[in-house]
Amino acid sequence: MIDESGINNEKYNKTSEKSELMRELTEIGPIILEEFGKDCALANIISDALTYEDLDELRMAKAALDSLPEHLKEIFKTDWSPLIRRPEFKEILTNSVFKGEIRRFLKIENTWDERTEKEAVKGKIVFELLIADTSVTVYVKEGTSKGEALDFLKKAAIEIEESWGLVSDPDQYSENIN
Repeated sequence: MIDESGINNEKYNKTSEKSELMRELTEIGPIILEEFGKDCALANIISDALTYEDLDELRMAKAALDSLPEHLKEIFKTDWSPLIRRPEFKEILTNSVFKGEIRRFLKIENTWDERTEKEAVKGKIVFELLIADTSVTVYVKEGTSKGEALDFLKKAAIEIEESWGLVSDPDQYSENIN
């Protein structure tokens, strides 16, 4: 005798898994396509899996996505704009960023503005080799007082709020990269 509750439970589990895979791949598919282009094997695998809605193909697409290096998967989870479609960044990305050597950062610095004779806190996009694997890193130069560091951090928080458009719109910073 066949246990119908077991069959129904297995069918429910497969339907639920399929639904979850469809949702996740539908979310990430356009980002992969925009970031890597239409000739990307991963974009094609995801597209085919979503087209045919076959559970095994969906699992394969998810496994392919999961096999990407962690630093790339993290980029897809943010509102940082894809850069591969921008010709001026293609060489940087192809040669460095996607190999994990150099990453893109929003760098907040304080400098002395001689024109206004005041400290200026400014954000800009930079491509740098940074070994730290944290989402935010703050360096305080030796000799800086606690008060100076805290004052800068308050100004930096305001600058991040005002400059966040730099990470989501490459047109705003293409001429200001390092």
